[in-house]
Amino acid sequence: MVMCGPLILFLRHNRKNYSIYKFGIHQGSRILGYTILGGVAGLVGYGFSLVSLQQYIALALGGLLLYTALSSLIPLPKIYQFKKIAHIKKWFSSIYSRLMTKSIIPLGLLHALLPCGLVYTALAASTALFDPLKSMLFMCFFGLGTLPALGLTYLLPVPFFKTKKRILRYVLPTTTGIVGVLLILRGLSIGIAFLSPAKEQLKVAPQGSQYECVQVVKTDSL
Repeated sequence: MVMCGPLILFLRHNRKNYSIYKFGIHQGSRILGYTILGGVAGLVGYGFSLVSLQQYIALALGGLLLYTALSSLIPLPKIYQFKKIAHIKKWFSSIYSRLMTKSIIPLGLLHALLPCGLVYTALAASTALFDPLKSMLFMCFFGLGTLPALGLTYLLPVPFFKTKKRILRYVLPTTTGIVGVLLILRGLSIGIAFLSPAKEQLKVAPQGSQYECVQVVKTDSL
């Protein structure tokens, strides 16, 4: 809501033809854009999995997200410059103004590319799934999960968001930090079911006249 909300407010209050119907098409194409990005992230993760780097990638992504969250709350060197992102947003806004009178679907696809910390967090998590299909589903459900907040942005008056802006400012760092911790736990492979499963190993075992790789799950010794 903090990142995408202002654009929804702009379209809602400055474009007379931005009806609830067009809002629905806009959000549907935005979710499609997220799904495509999820597929790309999943392919990247899958490539790392082929060379058995899953554990290190999860740790790296988790550390990056945790550092980003902490740098938003306490004085730490920033990884990227927010001024550059502001220029990108201004450029996107100009394109938005041109596309609004032509087609709403490219507008939604472009929306998925907007610089947004929450989207980056979700993409990092989807990359750590190391499966393109799962990553696409993850990003699709992520997009669906943002619909209620953006729906409220479309329906509620602007003064409401001005009073809640201070509270919403802490939502993104908190969410980013939680996802970062979860990815670090997954990368550590300390043997917690579903949260940090033990590292899987491959063992070569004879199968008839050939050798095949058999997956062996590491278990704790008694």
